Amino acid sequence: MIIDDNLIFSNLECENSNEVLRFLSDNLEKNGYVKSSFYDGLLEREAAYPTGLDFGEYSIAMPHTEVEHVVKSTLSIATLKKKVDFKCAEDHSKDTPVEVVCVIAFGEKEDKIDVLTKLISFFGDKEEFYKMLASDKDNLIKIVKKHLES
Repeated sequence: MIIDDNLIFSNLECENSNEVLRFLSDNLEKNGYVKSSFYDGLLEREAAYPTGLDFGEYSIAMPHTEVEHVVKSTLSIATLKKKVDFKCAEDHSKDTPVEVVCVIAFGEKEDKIDVLTKLISFFGDKEEFYKMLASDKDNLIKIVKKHLES
């Protein structure tokens, strides 16, 4: 999966989950990875299958959508300046305060299970998670590439 430096953001400032998704989707589109329908696809899928994951001390979200909205596979990661609520994957009636959002653009040939497993393992590493939160953009890029670039 391509890890593009232009798709990684440190201390992104947004008021809510939709604002985060809009920013990351627009940037993915601007960089040629997704179609203009990607944002709406994310919202639809997030409403039906929320992606907020609670790791106990912290939470992340991994929104993604259907392949028809994707030009080429990649992901976009943002650490957030302040937490925003996403619906919990485990219990759709609850919100979880998210500090890191990883929007995934799955293309046709991408092994979704392999990618999701790798991401959950990476984000589940508490030490690496807190390093990410404390990083500026350059260090965040290094951490992400070290763990996720293939």
